[in-house]
Amino acid sequence: MLTITDKAIAHLHEIADQHQSEGAIRIAVMGSGSSCGLGLVTDEIKDSDISSQYGNYTVAVDGKLLEYCRTITVDFSEGEPEACSSRAQRGFLITAENPVVF
Repeated sequence: MLTITDKAIAHLHEIADQHQSEGAIRIAVMGSGSSCGLGLVTDEIKDSDISSQYGNYTVAVDGKLLEYCRTITVDFSEGEPEACSSRAQRGFLITAENPVVF
């Protein structure tokens, strides 16, 4: 199951604008080793993808990745400017029921 929160939908344009692409916004494995996780990039839809429309944007994820993760949730945090560490960061938060580790 893929869930995109309303807060995340409201900010999907930031990914599309950053990459100046009219393709889909892909949930993909990013990084490697201990810094591996899920991220958002623009890409074309592939035959193996599961895709859904959210607002004006198509979000795609490889079917095997979604099967592995079971549930993926994309949320958005405005952060806490006065806070220390990770609580101060603004951006997308992508979580999986079965986290990606390599």
